[in-house]
Amino acid sequence: MSVRGRHAKASRALAFVLSVVVLDGCGGTQGPAEAPPETTTAPAAASSSTASAPLPEIPDPDLGRVEAGVREQIESERRRFEATLAQGGDAAAHGRAYGELGMVYDAYEFFPAARACYLHARALAPAEDRWLYYLAQVDRKLGAFDLAAGELGDFLGRRPDYRAGWIWLGQVRLDQGRYDTAKIALDHALALEAADPAALYTLGRLELERGRPAAAVDRFEEALAIQPSASVIRYP
Repeated sequence: MSVRGRHAKASRALAFVLSVVVLDGCGGTQGPAEAPPETTTAPAAASSSTASAPLPEIPDPDLGRVEAGVREQIESERRRFEATLAQGGDAAAHGRAYGELGMVYDAYEFFPAARACYLHARALAPAEDRWLYYLAQVDRKLGAFDLAAGELGDFLGRRPDYRAGWIWLGQVRLDQGRYDTAKIALDHALALEAADPAALYTLGRLELERGRPAAAVDRFEEALAIQPSASVIRYP
């Protein structure tokens, strides 16, 4: 390829990155990442990445910065959570209560409180894969990439067919600058679905980080060809 051609490819790569937004479905009022469509029902060991850590207290988030309606919703969920624990019941029910409260905190970006809830949910209901998945997402948003990668690895050990998990693991490894392991994770996702636009887009970002704009453009254009009318590429 000529120098002019390489420069054109680089310009197209930059234009694509600036014009296409990848949303994770998390944060803001959109709530946590979409849960895996099915969860296991057999008892499972606690995550190796978090099993040895003591369970933290659930911090009380500062509700002064949120609107009155949001504050009322959070306080209502907290009362429901406390009532569930007061009623007794089995560990799985308590785990679900912690997890659902964590989802509310997660939705409004109270990530430390959400993380603590997910840790309790994971300990009480280890068969519920979604709490481990949500925990990994919160750790990613908190910048705890090593923890997030370990949790995603544990999750994928149980759910190797869950494509979005591989994409997120690739994203986390990309954020860490661990390009080889990011590529392995994204290749797993594409082995499950070769026409996954989010995996292709993330692979394009990886190629761009590696200084390969021509390869990046190829991946971006593949992603755009799958969703030609979309300006947003989503993955759960």
